[in-house]
Amino acid sequence: MSNQKNLYSPFEGEIIPLQDVKDPIFSEKTMGDGYAVEPRGETIYAPVSGTVRMVQGHAAGFSTAEDLQVLLHIGIDTVSLDKAVFEFNIKEEETVKAGQVIGRVNWKAVEDAGLEKTAIVVITNTAEKLKSITISASGIVKGGAPIGEALTKGTEAKTKASQTKKKKKFALGGFFQELGKTFMLPVALMAFMGLLLGLGSSFSSQSTIDAFPFLGNEVLQVVFRFFSAIGGFAFSNLPVMFAMAIPLGLAKKEKGVAAFSGFVGYMVMNLSINFFLTERGQLADPELMQKAGQGMALGVQTIEMGVLGGIITGIIVYNLHKKFYNIQLSDSFAFFGGSRFVPIITALVMALVGLAIPVIWPLFALLIQQVGNLIQRAGIFGPFLFFSGERLLLPFGLHHILVATIRFTQAGGTALIDGHEVYGALNIFYGELANRLPISGSATAFLSQGKMPTFMFGLPAAALAMYRTAKPENRAKVKGLLISGVIATFVTGITEPIEFLFLFISPFLWIFHVIMTGLGAMIVSLLGVKIGNTDGGVLDFLIFGVMQGSYTQWFLIPLVGAFWFAAYYFTFKKVILWKNLKTPGREAVLEPEYSDQEIAHDGNTSGYNAEAILAALGGKENIVTLDNCITRLRLILNDGERVEDEKLKDLGALGVVHLDDTSVQVIIGTKVTTVRNALDNLI
Repeated sequence: MSNQKNLYSPFEGEIIPLQDVKDPIFSEKTMGDGYAVEPRGETIYAPVSGTVRMVQGHAAGFSTAEDLQVLLHIGIDTVSLDKAVFEFNIKEEETVKAGQVIGRVNWKAVEDAGLEKTAIVVITNTAEKLKSITISASGIVKGGAPIGEALTKGTEAKTKASQTKKKKKFALGGFFQELGKTFMLPVALMAFMGLLLGLGSSFSSQSTIDAFPFLGNEVLQVVFRFFSAIGGFAFSNLPVMFAMAIPLGLAKKEKGVAAFSGFVGYMVMNLSINFFLTERGQLADPELMQKAGQGMALGVQTIEMGVLGGIITGIIVYNLHKKFYNIQLSDSFAFFGGSRFVPIITALVMALVGLAIPVIWPLFALLIQQVGNLIQRAGIFGPFLFFSGERLLLPFGLHHILVATIRFTQAGGTALIDGHEVYGALNIFYGELANRLPISGSATAFLSQGKMPTFMFGLPAAALAMYRTAKPENRAKVKGLLISGVIATFVTGITEPIEFLFLFISPFLWIFHVIMTGLGAMIVSLLGVKIGNTDGGVLDFLIFGVMQGSYTQWFLIPLVGAFWFAAYYFTFKKVILWKNLKTPGREAVLEPEYSDQEIAHDGNTSGYNAEAILAALGGKENIVTLDNCITRLRLILNDGERVEDEKLKDLGALGVVHLDDTSVQVIIGTKVTTVRNALDNLI
């Protein structure tokens, strides 16, 4: 438990020192140390998180987890006023969150009585418990906004340890979720380019032309070959895309400079590697490059690091950008200061990194190879471990790291394609597709085919079970929610809109789902199915399965899917009824805490009230960073306790995940980008 307690403003108004209060009992700190507000609004907010110990007309008392006794006193000499002037909506022994609305006050009645409106917050056991109080806010603040902190006695060491632990949590939770979402930009491009590659490859294959002779028209074939050529772009240039996307996604300011520096860093690193190899006489001849672990990167012969070279570059460049983007140099060199300095320092640092890589890279390559060997040694259980692990990591937003490792590094396999050694399951699949080579089942085992039994059949069956077990009077209300979720998972492979309907309600159903996803992947691999790409929806099934020909064994997917549909439907239905789970439509009432006007559809947010969502997140002053991936808002907050999970769900969120005290994810669904943009406009 932390011994540092955050303090909040009980009203919108001006923060003033306690000694300026026009009552000596408070100004001389007879009641204890604290702070005061000259109110401008009538809404009352909880000044701390804790338990309500007293509600008495003009005052309320709270006890915190740190054993601080906090008194909120509204007005001076207001004890004589009618209790109706102060409308509290809390009662004794109730738990409240800091910044929560706890009532209203009729200031006109206070003014008519000729009394001061000053609201005072004091810690009544200051002598026993309080080490210090720091009020960092000044001037006008919003109601419920953080304004300072209290430190309990004898806890300096504990507080430092708590802060260190919190920083570590942020480093693990915050950084990795931020890093994971930066992968989405190049991966989204790859998915689209993969569709072009799939269309071009399938329509120009001899088996397709034999089945549909009109496709043999030379003009059409030129178009299809063009699709294949353009589709191969992302596959050929993935490392540099990661080198640019990571600093672009992580940088908070000067994002364009960060991305440009990523390109500079990647090129300089490879030129430096080339220089080292040339000077040492280790630059391999073209026919021996693959054997020597070398390849070409944007025309430069270098060590073949694959996408990891881009990721390493991106992370280094981001840290350089964060440190130097606003650096001030002396007048003589002022032109090179600020954001211009970032690509300069990047070039210098990455040149040194490039000289070190030929020495240290073999150790990294060996480590990655061992991970790949572990998965390969798992044999038929490899797909099971991968897809089960991906589902387990999904609630925390960390699944992108595992997925990228298998798709783009040696952990996902190695193959020789067109004279080049290619790493990663997805890279191998695209390489074979572009070069019209037989598709490797060992690569596709970790790609779309593994998701299809669950995504196209299992989760839609789970949605049907939730619909059938909903109360009859509520089915019409939940039908739209379930149908939109089924469309998302069946067509595009975006599963969170369905998964987050049961993830937090039933750990048993979630574990069942994790195991079934892994089993589905293992079974279709054993049956010899060979369907690649990334999403696992019906588009991948048609383009990379059906349209590629019968050798992909696409017809086995519906057969396995039929069993998965039955298993999911009957398991979900039985467990929901047996445990009386509160899945959509089974609640006692479906009346949201917000009014219809508050959740009204709005052209800017496609049905989501951004202002209400922002308020439920603790207001704009609570937000440190805001970003999104495919389905969720990813936030770093000042205080995660201020997030009102249930209100967010009332406003349309599918779920809320607290990774730690400050890292929070709000699952919205496929409209998340629109919601994020609306929030950006408000912030």
